[in-house]
Amino acid sequence: MSGIAFTRYLLSKKEKKQLENRIRSSIKRDIQLDFRKKTVEIIKTRLGFNVYFVDDYPLLIERDELLFPSIIAGFLSYIELPKVAVDDGAVPHILNGADVMAPGIVSTTESFSAGKLVYVVNLKGEVIAVGRAIMTDSEIFSLKKGRSIKNLHYYGDKIWNTYIKEVDLNRLRREIE
Repeated sequence: MSGIAFTRYLLSKKEKKQLENRIRSSIKRDIQLDFRKKTVEIIKTRLGFNVYFVDDYPLLIERDELLFPSIIAGFLSYIELPKVAVDDGAVPHILNGADVMAPGIVSTTESFSAGKLVYVVNLKGEVIAVGRAIMTDSEIFSLKKGRSIKNLHYYGDKIWNTYIKEVDLNRLRREIE
């Protein structure tokens, strides 16, 4: 991590409030986190993205001024987003960084508009990626072709391998049960 991290510091109360407001405006819904009661740390990397750790969990990612939840945030249900389920044939491509194509989408948990952040889940309901909708949910199912979701962060990407894979998911499961 030391070769990738550029700067690392704790956020002040004011910075935490600004971050909370940014994520709320970014996802346009409520979140299950009260940043005032949490330790929030930012790691600014040399790879063009920042990672926000909330109580030692990498929950938020910032790239190109876009702030979005990590896969862990979806796993913990701290930040709720619409979920887009993909078939088993699409999973390997998404895990290699490909955008989500309309034919691979089998269902959504709710309607969404273009530009909306979504979680991409496999058929078991496990979050495998975070993306931004290129088209609405109704367009996805009516057109049934083309790129539908821009893949922003996925299981096994640089962010995952550098900051997230060390998170003990079994411990997390026990904590949220």
